Amino acid sequence: MDWKFDYVELVNKVKYQLHSKGLDCITGIYGHFQKYDVDNSGQLDKVEFELFMRKMGMFLTTQELTVVFTKFDLNGDGQIHYQEFFEVLRREFNEKRESVVKYVWDLLDQDMAETLDFSYLTSSFQAANHPRVKLREKTAEQVQEEFEVGLGYRCNDGPVSKDAFFDYYADVSACLPAEKDEYFIDSVLESWGLSQENYVTPERIAELEDILYEKVRQRTHGADDEGKTAGKVFRHFDKDESHSVSFEEFCQALEAYGCVFKENEIQAFFNKIDKDGSGKLDYVELTSILALKGSGNNPNVNPVWKLKDPELQSLYETK
Repeated sequence: MDWKFDYVELVNKVKYQLHSKGLDCITGIYGHFQKYDVDNSGQLDKVEFELFMRKMGMFLTTQELTVVFTKFDLNGDGQIHYQEFFEVLRREFNEKRESVVKYVWDLLDQDMAETLDFSYLTSSFQAANHPRVKLREKTAEQVQEEFEVGLGYRCNDGPVSKDAFFDYYADVSACLPAEKDEYFIDSVLESWGLSQENYVTPERIAELEDILYEKVRQRTHGADDEGKTAGKVFRHFDKDESHSVSFEEFCQALEAYGCVFKENEIQAFFNKIDKDGSGKLDYVELTSILALKGSGNNPNVNPVWKLKDPELQSLYETK
């Protein structure tokens, strides 16, 4: 048996069945566990697990059930740790999906407080815009209730942390197969009244990075690598010599290279590198990325990311 292939297909099959059944948040089935786990052990035998799956509208072949048991019979006692199986569904939360959740959170958390009131989120959520409602598969009231229950599960109906918000959307993602990335993005954006037009995808950010790299490469000569070339330009706009640039300074550096991007694209590019949300971009990280790209074309280049090359470091520290 090709374990890796079969297991990936199995996980996607379960997600597809959950979505087809109308389940939009994996925590919606957690309450059913106790009906089958009568001793509250967190485990089910093979027959109980199969009955539970069928009750939830998920049908696995005998071979697929064997695959699940091989992975999740942790003690070899014929009992499956079923919650861990569903945690695997949650962990299939790819960058494309996570990126749109981060985009929404950053817009909601304007003060960067890292927590938001539960009531603020439930009142801001626009259930009527959810795809299930538009397709008349559910009412807005049903979607709203499911959102409040699902989010409340992760924050105990109290203040909602960034982690809890992401956990909730990992629960949502757990019910959507791999081919439903665009559906996930649409449902997240539309449920918060946001436009797809203003959202910048990870793929587009990667394109911006490639465009900048090509501009830098064209100006790189002699013994320099792309990281050093870019470092000189960013240092020019680093007015306070802090080894970082503001968003405005970042825009100026891009303009100097002839990179003409939309403002929301530049902001998304900036935010990707400004991981701590400080509003200042440590350009050593960006120049390291550019040097790494260049090292693929030149085996003699020592990428900046491996160390902070003494020569490059002196470039940043020289006044």
